Amino acid sequence: MKMNLAQMNLKILPDFNESQIKGMKDLNLFDNDLREIPTEIFQMTSIEILNISVN
Repeated sequence: MKMNLAQMNLKILPDFNESQIKGMKDLNLFDNDLREIPTEIFQMTSIEILNISVN
C-alpha cells in the first residue's frame, strides 16, 4: 500500500486500520507539522519507503 499525505498540515496521523498499518509499504509525510515520529510508524512492519522530511 502507498499513501501520500504530503503538505496536509498534519499534526498527527489520521486513523489507520490494522490492515493499512500492516500493509503499508510507502508513506509520504513530507512537509507537515509533525513534532515527533508517530508511534503507528513503528507498527508498519512492511514499510520500505518513509518520507518524514520537513516536519
